[in-house]
Amino acid sequence: MAASPSSVYRVLKNASVLERHNTKPSVKGTGFVQPLRPHEHWHVDVSYLDFSGTIYFLCSVLDG
Repeated sequence: MAASPSSVYRVLKNASVLERHNTKPSVKGTGFVQPLRPHEHWHVDVSYLDFSGTIYFLCSVLDG
């Protein structure tokens, strides 16, 4: 016996057997929580710059 994928899908869908794999709602895009006081949220970035063979490190720290 052979059945095409679309036929199997149609039969399972009509029988209400199919479920979504990811039933938990996504937390992506819930937004950024603003800090209420100073020193609660810090942003740190370290990058390097190459000037004529000499490497300089640039470190920036921001209080969010």
